[in-house]
Amino acid sequence: MSKKIQCNLCGSENHYKTFCYLARKPIKTTKPIKQKGKQYNNWAKFRTQWLKDNPQQSFICGICGNQVTRAEVILDHIKPRSSSPHLRYIASNIQPAHWICNSLKGSKH
Repeated sequence: MSKKIQCNLCGSENHYKTFCYLARKPIKTTKPIKQKGKQYNNWAKFRTQWLKDNPQQSFICGICGNQVTRAEVILDHIKPRSSSPHLRYIASNIQPAHWICNSLKGSKH
């Protein structure tokens, strides 16, 4: 006959103390999670400059062809960054777009 095991922490007979949920310590993170990528500062400067160079209040979405306001405009890369990283900050590779159009397009041409 096998011996019954019993957890000293919770009293369960299904596991030992080392596997008990009461023995687990919360994970402490010393650094905050980085929310911005390494290209964020460069992209923010480029986007600000692009919007200064194009002062109109509305644009035509380069993906769906509908009007997009200045407040909701997203800059879309015509040739994706994944296949053409050298064109990341080239203005001729940028088109205005809706957020949803850009997210549905993904990294396609």
